[in-house]
Amino acid sequence: MRALILAALLLPSLGRAVAAPVFITATATNGNASSYTFGHTPGNFSNMIMVVNVALRTSTGVSVTALTFNGVAFTNLTVNTESTILRSETWYLASPVTFNADVVVTLGGTSKASIGALTYSGVNQSTPFGASALRIEDSGISAPSVTITTGTASSVIIGHMCIRGTGTLTTEQTQRYQEGTTGGAASTNVKGLGDEKAAASPGSFGMFYASDGNEFILTAFEVLAVPVPTATPTFTVTPTATPTATPTVTSTFTVTSTFTATPTETPTFTVTPTDTPTSTVTPTDTPTSTVTPTATPTPTFTATPTDTPTLTISPSPTEIPVGSTDTFTPTITETFTATPTITMTATPTPTDSPTVTPTASPTVTPTATRSPGPPKGSLQLMGVGK
Repeated sequence: MRALILAALLLPSLGRAVAAPVFITATATNGNASSYTFGHTPGNFSNMIMVVNVALRTSTGVSVTALTFNGVAFTNLTVNTESTILRSETWYLASPVTFNADVVVTLGGTSKASIGALTYSGVNQSTPFGASALRIEDSGISAPSVTITTGTASSVIIGHMCIRGTGTLTTEQTQRYQEGTTGGAASTNVKGLGDEKAAASPGSFGMFYASDGNEFILTAFEVLAVPVPTATPTFTVTPTATPTATPTVTSTFTVTSTFTATPTETPTFTVTPTDTPTSTVTPTDTPTSTVTPTATPTPTFTATPTDTPTLTISPSPTEIPVGSTDTFTPTITETFTATPTITMTATPTPTDSPTVTPTASPTVTPTATRSPGPPKGSLQLMGVGK
């Protein structure tokens, strides 16, 4: 899928042809001086470059010492000489001003010269030139030529012919300027030709001229076009929703035994000595039973009386005379006999000084209660059945 996206992004670039540099304008001048000045208008275009060719007829080695446009210095591209007769120099300036300004060429001395300036747009600003070619001949060549092998597509070949005498070019190239000196013998003059040829594809190209058979210097340069920007593939990342397991917090209770000391009230018996009188047994000559304390429980007998009534009727010894109003009241004596019930309770009482505690057995004494009796002449017995 990514390969398809990359191919789609690159298709517009692959389908675009590289635009070749375009010629804008050319101006030229000639003379016999040590300094040359002429106007030039490059025009307002993008990626411009300005090329100046200088052809000198000199036997004293005069050369260019400075070359400017609107005060901005050029960069030298090449310098070639033929013996001590001809000298050919080529200079260039990238991104020149767009308005009309002066081209100023300063020589190291006076010399006849042919100077031409050319302006192109659509030129690679960082690397304006590619391949180059050079041919230098003394004489006897009526159809001089030079072959250049280019290395890129859509380039332009600029040719420059520097010749003593006269020279022309063929229809193989497009002429941009032709400028020669005059005065004196023909052998003392110099001529410069500026031309170009398109190189749509990389290959070998010939630059062809005609001459009167005198000395010449032929140079050719490949002017490179602005490269097509390399498409940088841009990958758009489309987020895909991926389920993400979200942990669910589950409360886990862990029982941890924690022992907390809970104070328990434990009765503590504190023996507090008191000033309790202590019975002191004073020994006498009377034998005394000595009780030795043991840890054996001592039975304690508790008499629980059981009331068992016994009815006894005792007539009163008093005689009642006849006709007496006294009431005869027999005396009833109810006697209760206590039947002891023995309850054994083991009470271990270890003491330092054992004390014999006698237990009194209560004696129940019945008491006869005299209550008012019936009327005289009647007898009522209490507690007796008929």
